[in-house]
Amino acid sequence: MSLSGSDDEMEMDFLGDRYRKMDGGNFEVFLSFRGEDTRASFTSHLYAALQNAGIFVFKDDESLPRGKQISPSLRLAIEESPISIVVFSKNYAESLWCLKELEKIMECHRTTGHVVLPVFYDVDPSEVRHQRGDFGKAFQRLLSKSSREEEEKVLDWKQRWRKILRELDGFSVVEILNSRIGRGDNLEEHWKEALFEVVQISSGETEVANAIKLHMKHCREALFEASGISGDAVLNSCGEMEITNAIELHMKHWRDAFSENAGTISGSDYSRFIGGRNWYDVSSSGFRTVHYEIWHLQHYWREKVREAYDRSGDDQLYSRREIDIERHLEHCASAVNKAIDSSTASRSSFQKLQAYNRIESLVKYWRKALCEAAEISRWVVQHYRGITDNEINYIEKNARDALREAAGISGVVILNSRNESEAVTNIVKNVTSLLDKTELFVAHNPVGVESRVQEMVQLLQQKQSNDVLLLGVWGMGGIGKTTIAKAIYNKIGRDFEGRSFLADIRQVWGQEAGHVCLQEQLLFDIHKESNTKIRNIESGKVLLRERLSRKRILLILDDVNKLQQLNALCGNREWFGSGSRIIITTRDIHLLRGKRVDQVFAVTGMNVDESIELFSWHAFKQASPKQDFIELSRNVVAYAGGLPLALEVLGSYLFDMEVTEWKSVLEKLRKIPNDEVQEKLKISYDGLSDDTEKGIFLDIACFFIGKDRNDVIHILNGCGLFAENGIRVLVERSLVTVDDKNQLGMHDLLRDMGREIIRSKSPMELEERSRLWFHEDVLDVLSKETGTKFIEGLTLKLPRTNTKSLCTKAFMNMKKLRLLQLSCVELVGDFEYLSKDLRWLCWHGFPFAFIPTSFYQGSLVSIELENSKITMVWKATQLMEKLKILNLSHSHYLTKTPDFLNLPNLEKLVLMDCPRLSEVSYTIGHLTKVLLINFQDCISLCNLPRSIYKLKSLKTLILSGCLKIDKLEEDIEQMESLTTLVADKTAIRRVPFSIVRSKSIGYISLCGYEGFSRNVFPSIIWSWMSPVNSLSSRVQTLVDMSSLVSLDVQNSSSNQLSYISDELPKLQSLWIECGSDLQLSRDTASILDALNATNSEESESYGTTSQMKNVFTLIECNSRSKLFEKTLLIQMGISWEITHILKERILQHIYLYFYRM
Repeated sequence: MSLSGSDDEMEMDFLGDRYRKMDGGNFEVFLSFRGEDTRASFTSHLYAALQNAGIFVFKDDESLPRGKQISPSLRLAIEESPISIVVFSKNYAESLWCLKELEKIMECHRTTGHVVLPVFYDVDPSEVRHQRGDFGKAFQRLLSKSSREEEEKVLDWKQRWRKILRELDGFSVVEILNSRIGRGDNLEEHWKEALFEVVQISSGETEVANAIKLHMKHCREALFEASGISGDAVLNSCGEMEITNAIELHMKHWRDAFSENAGTISGSDYSRFIGGRNWYDVSSSGFRTVHYEIWHLQHYWREKVREAYDRSGDDQLYSRREIDIERHLEHCASAVNKAIDSSTASRSSFQKLQAYNRIESLVKYWRKALCEAAEISRWVVQHYRGITDNEINYIEKNARDALREAAGISGVVILNSRNESEAVTNIVKNVTSLLDKTELFVAHNPVGVESRVQEMVQLLQQKQSNDVLLLGVWGMGGIGKTTIAKAIYNKIGRDFEGRSFLADIRQVWGQEAGHVCLQEQLLFDIHKESNTKIRNIESGKVLLRERLSRKRILLILDDVNKLQQLNALCGNREWFGSGSRIIITTRDIHLLRGKRVDQVFAVTGMNVDESIELFSWHAFKQASPKQDFIELSRNVVAYAGGLPLALEVLGSYLFDMEVTEWKSVLEKLRKIPNDEVQEKLKISYDGLSDDTEKGIFLDIACFFIGKDRNDVIHILNGCGLFAENGIRVLVERSLVTVDDKNQLGMHDLLRDMGREIIRSKSPMELEERSRLWFHEDVLDVLSKETGTKFIEGLTLKLPRTNTKSLCTKAFMNMKKLRLLQLSCVELVGDFEYLSKDLRWLCWHGFPFAFIPTSFYQGSLVSIELENSKITMVWKATQLMEKLKILNLSHSHYLTKTPDFLNLPNLEKLVLMDCPRLSEVSYTIGHLTKVLLINFQDCISLCNLPRSIYKLKSLKTLILSGCLKIDKLEEDIEQMESLTTLVADKTAIRRVPFSIVRSKSIGYISLCGYEGFSRNVFPSIIWSWMSPVNSLSSRVQTLVDMSSLVSLDVQNSSSNQLSYISDELPKLQSLWIECGSDLQLSRDTASILDALNATNSEESESYGTTSQMKNVFTLIECNSRSKLFEKTLLIQMGISWEITHILKERILQHIYLYFYRM
């Protein structure tokens, strides 16, 4: 056993290995339980179920060393797990370890919102809460056992070690003193030399030496006091026995003096103390702990070593180690008696030399014994130090509080084993639901957030708990309103019966159907009902008022900018249940006036210390500036004015720059007024390395916020920009964000800054701006036909009630137009006027039945014609070699897809909600580069062409809501790249077995099952099986059903199979289970005999084997866990030839079986 590292380090290494096994890093559930009660039963089942559900669980392992205090590694596991499951059993409270875990769990519950799910296994919650019944008895056993063991072990220690110390230390010192009688040397010096030789420490070197000198003084005074004689006369007046008694008293003082400085040391420090002269040069702290280690060495040796090794069942291991140590110590005492001749009268130099030699040998042996004892027992001693009276009182109070608090939480009660399985299922569902409601991401570096959250919490608590309270959060853009609201949501959200965070309301409200989408999202968040559809905003108000009033909820409305939004989402207080809390974040304080809210929390900028810390995290990747940048950092922080967004952007921009570059940036900052935040942010834009990155930033600011990152990369790459690298740079500089849906985002201030950069270059001449986004400006240019070659992008989105008709001639001079986005706009005239440089065409509400022939744009990368009126895409074939994205979603008149032969590089095909689409061209099989196909809610689509299964590059196939699609072909296994298959809400009731063999599919939604394929496939297969037990009843099942049927013949003979022989031809599939390979082979052979007879009669009406359908497919033949059941899954058919071949193979298997016997 190596003692080079501490136990905490060993535990951290152990836990580190477990953390490294997780992709996500942290555990999601901490499982606390008493091992001897539930490890082999309920807890193991629960642990397996949680793991099968894809939940990372920390289960306390027996391999971790245990003691009075749980280790830092376990504390970390509890703190970083959002949920703890505590399994209270009858003997739970008898474990000090379990109670310490519970104490930490409840501390996290109180301080961080840590979720606790108590499980009362064979105990009543009231017994846990009040420590009564069997549970209370276990708790009392812990307290009484700790006190009793402490007293017994202290007494045992006193008896055993008093004897050893008397023999070893006492007589050793007597011999040294006796060897010097008559010399007239100073007695104090004799004491010093003797004790320094025993412990191998030289005087005068460190604090250790000073401490030894003090002990020597106490020892000398004790000796004189005991003998009643002072000075050198002691040696002449006292007999040997009196000296011995005095030395015993000295040893008591020595031990007492050491115990005053007791502590804890590592094994290496301990070894240095008892094994070498120069240990003191490491640290004087080691001396303070020596006695504490030695004191416990024998005190707890027998009991604690036995406890430590009893778990492994290795009694011999305990006995050997204990006996070895006892033998060393006893032999050491015996050697002392033999080495010292107490009657020695002569004091010659030769005799003194002999005495010193004997003492030196003795001390070496003693030191060796202690080293070996420490080597074996160090961690036992360190972790089992016993419990003092004060500690017992502390444990009793804290444990009772923790038990009372935990038992007061609503949990699962299991009073008998019959409902264990159901309880495990419910717990997994509950945990999964909690984890699905993932906490909102607040910030990578949430500096200053907690203090503001505390202020808001106080405001939220000002009213009575049953009152509905509305709190407004007001501040400028980028000040941190949303960040604080997210933190509040995470902190107190679970205290409510429901919670909802509606983000970016201003942006969502402006989208089509955004009003009702927000109302539907609110209902889903609170009631978890996905089938609620709201027709219009007024009916949504009625529904919200009816449904929200039933629950106490937390609702956060983020970025509200219109009064209509408040009226639609939180009309008045009567909409909400008692005790509800509504938080509204906005830039416009007038929306919070008129008694619409109870309180307004004005978010202020960061103070200097907060600003420096946040800035430092982005500029230096640490909490404070580097030494050479302290003053420069303060200057930058001063210019940022406490605005978090500006601090993040400037910090990211200055990261990894030299001092000279920082000074140059500061010079630019000084030229910009302090109150012009947008201009400050522009410095990051100016710092972009080339015009390409700047162009990408401006394109995103004007057109692509909220768009899929990959789509934007395709479009901008088509424009000759290196978009992937450019977007990466923008993200690193905090100019652009990418959310968990892969959508691009940008803070409003940065967006406005980018648009201001464009506007400022031509503040008066609209036609000379590179990009146009403001609808009034666009209408002015198009209506007056004043467009020029400077315009590269244009967006005009009008409401449906205000459709405009414009002339295509207005685009005649826009020769460099790359990006065009229109909504509810009609163009009249020749489409030849549109630029041939066009790369992105996004035209919602496209008004034509097909794309005009004159509108040929061979350079287009993306065509998005959502809500169009087209019936077909192109009337005449057009080659679109550069087209990568085709989105015709919500085109309610589209009946068929285009000819895909002319779209060789298409990567994304989206035809969502095309209710009249009934035909998919067979040429879809030629899309060799396609990655995603989405036919969601195409309710008239009956089948897919077989050629679609040839798409080896396809990664995602979405068929959900295609109500008439009833099957998938066996060819689906050819889709070797398919990772996601979504086919819920279809007529598909079974899938081909070939899909089970797919190695690529990771996520599947099919036949009412959804999740990772490894979890879903077994459920789908078993769902096809009939859970009928008797063989005769199975015959009826086989007649009535044409699905996969389970036949259990484990305890039946082959003769019984004749009952179903007549029904075999009617089957599609059969699942056979039996107890051995031999029985499996015999049973299957019997079934095949019956099937062969039927097939032989019909074989003449069928062609070659290649023409047969439903041939036998061997899916699985393996052994099952402990029962070793053998399984064979067969696709039943009518191919006589294939049946015969399979039968021969099974018979051969029987032959080989007997041959091996």
